[in-house]
Amino acid sequence: MESGNSSLHDKDKHLYWLDESHPNYERWRRSRMVAEDRAKLIEILLSGNAKISDKLILDIGSGIGATAAYFSQANSVVCTDINYMKMQEGIIPSTVLPVCADANVLPMKNEMFDIIILQDVIEHIELSDGFFENVGNLLKPDGILYISTPNRTSLLNILSDPHWGFPLVALMSRARIKKFFLPVFRKQEINRSGIAQLLSLKDLEQCTSGLYHPELRTLAALQALFAGNKGVVWSDFHLFLIRLIKLVRVDSILLSIANNKSGILNRYFTPTFYCIYKKLR
Repeated sequence: MESGNSSLHDKDKHLYWLDESHPNYERWRRSRMVAEDRAKLIEILLSGNAKISDKLILDIGSGIGATAAYFSQANSVVCTDINYMKMQEGIIPSTVLPVCADANVLPMKNEMFDIIILQDVIEHIELSDGFFENVGNLLKPDGILYISTPNRTSLLNILSDPHWGFPLVALMSRARIKKFFLPVFRKQEINRSGIAQLLSLKDLEQCTSGLYHPELRTLAALQALFAGNKGVVWSDFHLFLIRLIKLVRVDSILLSIANNKSGILNRYFTPTFYCIYKKLR
């Protein structure tokens, strides 16, 4: 397998995520600081407290490679990202195979993976019609697809979009964000690739219908959060809410009502979907 074509990152040649003057710098810095916790969260959601080992794992949209690095300690890992420079400047160890590629045109042809990870990335991808089918073709029959992505219709995200920190942006399409939001509030990012367009639970259900059996992991994620895992939230607004919840001591109440059902709670309140998908046979 080739390591990929570095020309794919041409739109993002500058290391904007390391620019301290950028409005999102602090949020991105926190994300890097809790990168290992985010990887551990995936392990918790996939297998409880058991260590995942001896698996062939594909991490799509790996960014700086922290998740790939974590899982490579006991597994064989391939990671991909469209931004070659982010991979180059990241922390990908020599034990991981990095591949610069568009998620819609993955070059893997003969590999079959035990686990495929899409961690906070599908909202940044302009999904092709056959995206989830193509990803499924790379999974072994008993393989697992893991997805985490912000909830478009969560009241919390509507009040403060997880990427921009502004109200109502979560409900906007990528085209509307570029046309109406960026020219006013983020002029320097008008030409940036990978602008996020959030998905609702209904969107996810429609994209994966007939291909996978979905399982939400909301309760386990909330348990991990209140147990001290820092990889669940890191935006200013969400961190403020967690501090407030702990201050007024309602965390036990939230744990008692949290569930993994496709109902009102997960559709309109859960800020991030944590999903496990198993292929339909």
